[in-house]
Amino acid sequence: MMKSNLEQQFAELCSTLERDHIIDQGTVTGCTDSEIQTLADRYQLELPLSYRLFLARMGRNAGRLTAYGEYDFDYDTVLRLTDDTRRFALEDGTRQHLDCVVGPTDLIVLTRQGDFQLVIRCDGSPDSKVWYYFSDDFRTEVVHPNIYAMIDSLADECRRIKYW
Repeated sequence: MMKSNLEQQFAELCSTLERDHIIDQGTVTGCTDSEIQTLADRYQLELPLSYRLFLARMGRNAGRLTAYGEYDFDYDTVLRLTDDTRRFALEDGTRQHLDCVVGPTDLIVLTRQGDFQLVIRCDGSPDSKVWYYFSDDFRTEVVHPNIYAMIDSLADECRRIKYW
């Protein structure tokens, strides 16, 4: 069976990450199909194929991309992140502002030290741009053209810092 363009791009990205010693088969752990469906069902979303591929390959443990705790984007974090953000906004009276920028088809997929959040749109498309959510003034801005660019950006940080 022939791979889709997104599957091929993800395979190439993973090969690069392995070559650069950011991930390896022994350290990455993916999600089961059931876990991925649980996430989609929880938020009533059709997750983009690109994000499903990421979750299946490294959704539970993304090797050195998350080894040092600065970024959280593992399955358990993402499973609660959008709900938590919406609940906190309801508690502090800003929920209507939040809903204007993080809408019903949006999923928060990454947080950095609890304050920096990245959002994807789950609108039935096979891929999504990635938005930064500015919680201080309730706006979003595209920061990556797609999910794989977000992952590669995290990998660039690992390459520069060379924690290992």
